[in-house]
Amino acid sequence: MSHWGALCASLLLALAVAATASGALLELRDGTRLEGRLVGATALTVQFETARGVRMVAVDDIASLRFAASAEPVAPARPAQAMPAAPQPAAPARSSAPAAAAPARTSAPAAAAPARTSVPAAAAPAQAAPTRVQLPAGTRLRVRVHDSIDPRQATEGDRFSALLEAPLVAGERPVAPARSIVYGVITAARHSGPASGRLQLELVELQIAGRPVAIVTGTQQRIEAPGTPAPASAATVGTAQLARGTLLEFRLLQPVELTLPAR
Repeated sequence: MSHWGALCASLLLALAVAATASGALLELRDGTRLEGRLVGATALTVQFETARGVRMVAVDDIASLRFAASAEPVAPARPAQAMPAAPQPAAPARSSAPAAAAPARTSAPAAAAPARTSVPAAAAPAQAAPTRVQLPAGTRLRVRVHDSIDPRQATEGDRFSALLEAPLVAGERPVAPARSIVYGVITAARHSGPASGRLQLELVELQIAGRPVAIVTGTQQRIEAPGTPAPASAATVGTAQLARGTLLEFRLLQPVELTLPAR
């Protein structure tokens, strides 16, 4: 991970707690502007909630992040000043004459309340059911390595991260956009000398809308190194170093069942 990515991730993690209750404006390097709120961050991505749902954004794609200003504090109300008491009128003098008898009260029957008519409530609109889709076995996953991997220091079981090169589609439904995070594991690392070695990689997890989805793939095929196209060859990569940005291709060995929200 680059120094800029680590610095941005630390800042975003520190601001996440204070920003979840307020609005935010996220500007990407390609000019895209997103309005919503920050719901989480990792060393590689930011989880940003908009009206269309939660979107995963790579830290390297962020140009700026601004939060809405807090409201001005309301001044406490001033206590009302006591008003001078109004003079009470003098009580009338009592006379000794007998008081007139009060007229008898007649209780008139109360008017009958109008009968209430019950109006049936409007039926709530039916909600569309979620859609189930499948990524079949054999689906190609092309990814670019996010951090360089040195075969002389790598060991079996080490995890690595990569980014999808192109959107992932199941039938006609988009499943994951380009630059979605993918995690893999080093299944074999053989040192062939002091300056080179061979690596065998597999993908194990795909992030879809902030949710991890387990996947099973075969070993990688190298498509090209950064700036130097190279044909796909063996399933193992022989190199002095697997540089950041190297394009690799994997194929699903097992189908993946997914549930997508209704459109």
